[in-house]
Amino acid sequence: MKKYIFNLFILSLLFAFTACDEEFVLEEAPTAEEASFDVATSSKGENYVVFTNNSGGFIKKWDFGNGASAEGSEVEAYFPFEGQYEVTLTVYAEGGSVSSSQTVDITTTDPTICNVEFLELLTGGCDQTEGKTWVIDAERSGHFGVGPPNAAGPDFYAAGANEKEGGGMYNDEYTFILNQYQFVQETNGDIYLNPAQESNFPGAFEPSVGDRKAPYEAPENINFSISENTEGQAVISFNNNGFIGYNTGVNTYTILSISENEMFIRFDDAATPDLSWFHRLIRKGYAPIEAGFSVETSELTATFTNTSLNAESYSWDFGDGSTSVEESPIHTYAQDGTYEVTLTVTAPGQSAEITQEVSVSAAPKVLPFTFEENDTQFGTFGGTVFNVIDNPDPSGANTSARVGEFVKGTEFSFAGLALLLDEAVDFSENTTLSMKIWSPVATNAILKLEAAGDPDTFTEQNVSIPAANEWVELTFDFTGAQNNLRNLVIFADTDNNNGGTFYIDDIAFATESADAITLDLLTGENGKAWMLKPGPGSFGVGPAKGSDEFYPNGADISGERPCLFNDLFIFKTGGQYEYDTQGDIFAEPYMGLDAGCTDDTALEGTDAAAWGPGKHSFSLTPATDIDPAYITVRGTGAFIALPKAYNGGEYGSAPPNMDATVKYEVLDYFKNASGEELSLTIDVSGDGSAFWNFVLVPAN
Repeated sequence: MKKYIFNLFILSLLFAFTACDEEFVLEEAPTAEEASFDVATSSKGENYVVFTNNSGGFIKKWDFGNGASAEGSEVEAYFPFEGQYEVTLTVYAEGGSVSSSQTVDITTTDPTICNVEFLELLTGGCDQTEGKTWVIDAERSGHFGVGPPNAAGPDFYAAGANEKEGGGMYNDEYTFILNQYQFVQETNGDIYLNPAQESNFPGAFEPSVGDRKAPYEAPENINFSISENTEGQAVISFNNNGFIGYNTGVNTYTILSISENEMFIRFDDAATPDLSWFHRLIRKGYAPIEAGFSVETSELTATFTNTSLNAESYSWDFGDGSTSVEESPIHTYAQDGTYEVTLTVTAPGQSAEITQEVSVSAAPKVLPFTFEENDTQFGTFGGTVFNVIDNPDPSGANTSARVGEFVKGTEFSFAGLALLLDEAVDFSENTTLSMKIWSPVATNAILKLEAAGDPDTFTEQNVSIPAANEWVELTFDFTGAQNNLRNLVIFADTDNNNGGTFYIDDIAFATESADAITLDLLTGENGKAWMLKPGPGSFGVGPAKGSDEFYPNGADISGERPCLFNDLFIFKTGGQYEYDTQGDIFAEPYMGLDAGCTDDTALEGTDAAAWGPGKHSFSLTPATDIDPAYITVRGTGAFIALPKAYNGGEYGSAPPNMDATVKYEVLDYFKNASGEELSLTIDVSGDGSAFWNFVLVPAN
């Protein structure tokens, strides 16, 4: 680039050759005749003009009408562009000064200026008479930033994509026109500026994106000039206070790089010399391509989200020999590891690439296996096929969403499944395992445990499957089993070699099951903390028991209200009940607070203080053959899940009633290998038309 800039520097200067100095004596004011001058075409070509004045003035200043000037008795001016120029000479003598003007007619544009690469990139060249318009590259990060003086980039801070939207900078346009080195600065009514320049722009104010925004219309008569700094870099300067982008009080910009579609510039800070600012600009209408992606992993599976800009095709290399051309693929790796994933994106005439490291690891192979959050793959033998699928019959003993499908092979009757666990099964505290199974026939199932690498050391339990075509839960008693058994083997229908499709789920240590709440189940051994179950259907109001049709109508609000879903409702022996906020609450207007998560200290000293953390009492009324179970809490501000709900109504404002009781009906309860849930409902209408419903699970 240096040679182009140097040539430009030569072209843009007007060279003056002054005569020898003379000694002058005091005389009368110069006459108009003394300011007359001769005009002649230079031998260099018709775009070079020689101006001569032979008067006795001691200073002779020339204005060539194209933004350039010179001084001397004989000067040569360069007029690269076709047009008429008014050339003015001012002669200074001992007695005063006098001026005269002539019009110079340049009939052709110098073709050599059309071949200067830098000017063509900046302005579009001679053929693009309307010039070339540049805008801030707002959609890509790094389009604006700050760093140390003379840095190559914004080391201190770089703006993210569209970070300064609304600041008054992204709607600006900057047009460079080669003819007469014109610059058109279109602000569209406002600009973005450094706070130190606020006094120079009336009406400046602080926008939501920081710094200052001000109303401003740029003048129409702005020109640019090109020079070269000591580093050989092009420098653009503007007259009439022209500037680009973020105003820092300067009008000179160093071009760090320029191409057909992008330009990267650096400029000083008039108020803070220790800083340099940066902009990346793009040609107006240009849609730069950029590769980008985010990734979420779950065990060995990586889910990729493509965040690329302006791309039309995609090519993924997952780092394990696998590829994809999908926009946002999902890829499952064969084994644990860290892989270099490369995304290459293309658009007409453009391509971009990004590489990131992605780490995956399989779920630990330990009990229990529920298939809900991971797709644990069992090994097979005897022609058996295994897959994790959606539950084909979510009913009865198993309503979970995902299960293992076990298509038994027919190579021999003991075809089945095997899985080497990461650690041996520990029978020191519980010797009973359970497994849910769906079988096409009433037959048998065998659960076998072997020592790793030693199939001759094993123990197994053979139990009956009592019913066909429905889920049943089987238990396997391994009393007396060794604690070095790691290989889990499953057989079904071993008396026959007919194949068949079986489904399995919830392979775990057996737990005591129950379908009715008792005081011991509610309070545990030394007190038991319950909390709202994360997920849809656990907190809501509707026209019937268990319904959330009024709100939130099936939506999962646990992510919106984390301060509600972390609350603890603690039941202790002796009828003690405690509410623990975990330090925050979901505030609502009836408490006198703005809606949203806030520290529980916001309740202190207010009429709603009783709804904060505190200790109360409770009682459990067991279910009968006719009536359901009820949990009643007592005390000022005592509640479960929702402070405003009470029997027959809702509080519209604080404070709550003194020493009140609130009675909740136990709508459902279960405890089994899948977990434990307590469902409560309360009629807040008094007439059975509106019920708040909650699903609680043990906090631990």
